[in-house]
Amino acid sequence: MHFEYDPKKNDANQAKRHVSFEEAIGKTFSVLCSVIHTRRGDAIRVISARRATKGERRTYECHKGY
Repeated sequence: MHFEYDPKKNDANQAKRHVSFEEAIGKTFSVLCSVIHTRRGDAIRVISARRATKGERRTYECHKGY
């Protein structure tokens, strides 16, 4: 399984949210992100990404061992 995305959508997302799709899927980023995606065959298609909110980070920390 691999990730794919539209390069133009990545550029727009980076301009608006200051996070690239590469960063959001964990290739180069150390901040927790929220990623909107869909499955397309054997690929995961990234639609949008942003930094996780404080509440999302708390939820993640509370549940990350389960």
